[in-house]
Amino acid sequence: LILKMRYVIESSLSTDTPIMLINTHIGQPPGEEMGVDGAVFQSELLHLDNMGFKAIKVYINSPGGVVSDGYNIVSAILKSETPVDTYNVGMCASIAGAIFMAGRKRVMADYANLMMHPPGNSDDKKALGATKESIVTMLSSKAGIPSAEVDYLMDRTTWLNAAECYEKGFCTDIEVSSASNRKRMPVLNSTDAKTWKKSWKAANEILNSIFKTEKTFNM
Repeated sequence: LILKMRYVIESSLSTDTPIMLINTHIGQPPGEEMGVDGAVFQSELLHLDNMGFKAIKVYINSPGGVVSDGYNIVSAILKSETPVDTYNVGMCASIAGAIFMAGRKRVMADYANLMMHPPGNSDDKKALGATKESIVTMLSSKAGIPSAEVDYLMDRTTWLNAAECYEKGFCTDIEVSSASNRKRMPVLNSTDAKTWKKSWKAANEILNSIFKTEKTFNM
């Protein structure tokens, strides 16, 4: 069976933990092309849920977008029987922040940010109020903090770094970037260091002999 899923890293399907990507805006805001289609993402995640994986990872770097598409993604993450862990790998803003908060484990890179603000792009004040209340519930219930505090932060369009998110309960873990991408780095032991030092000295002597000038000038 060959799966061609738009938002899944296909090479990861052979592992125990497939990775899904949210790396642009959510849905199709007015005047923009379609970003992450919430219904398609929902279908793909729930399909993975039936494939017997140990967990599913969702990497997110998004400015947000259409709330209704976000609802599809949030509900899929929450309803999945396979544990779904979310990773903020840059920015989780607006409804992308709510998607991030749906994860079992919510891991933020130490350089990442989370932003929350009131919903907009509508003249229907009642609809905007209901949407805001819904998002407040999403964020506060997962963080374990009072809804009034989330409401306060949203009203002021708040940006939070990883340390602030961890303190308030918006993320469960912080991934230290200095410890990443180091597994394949060569380890320089003492013997290698001595050999390298001798080679460097010999190379310097050769270069100095080439560029050495016979005349000196007084300035």
